[in-house]
Parts: sequence; C-alpha cells; structure tokens
Amino acid sequence: FIAAIGLFVAGGVIMVAGPFAGFPGGPFAAILMGLGLMAGSVFIGALLAIFTIWLVNGVVWFARLHYRLLKPALEPTPA
Repeated sequence: FIAAIGLFVAGGVIMVAGPFAGFPGGPFAAILMGLGLMAGSVFIGALLAIFTIWLVNGVVWFARLHYRLLKPALEPTPA
C-alpha cells in the first residue's frame, strides 16, 4: 500500500513538474506519463484492497471452522 501511495505521489509530481523539466516527447507526454503512473497506482491499490479483504475473510473462515471443531473438546464435562 505504501508503494502505491508513493507511485501516486510520484505520478502527480511528474504530471505537474514534467512539462517544465523537458522530458523527451514534450509536455504532453509528461502529463500522460504522470496520469499513467497515477492510474496504475490506483489499480494496484484496488487489487491490494481486494486481496486483503479476501485474505481476512479466509482467516476468519479458517478460525470459525477450527473453533467448531474444537468446541466439544473445550466444553467442561459434567461431574
């Protein structure tokens, strides 16, 4: 997530400062490159968010499954 945020900021810097830095291809290419980096970072951030939600749901499912399996062994036996 930190890399996606860093790419987004770098894309913004390239989009704003690129036309004045003299990138090959002219100012329009620098603006498009900055927009491309920003769009790519949003895409990576969205994929990471989907993967994180999937991973957390999988861990919760795994924990519930094993709790159901261990629940009879954890209950005290009547005296």
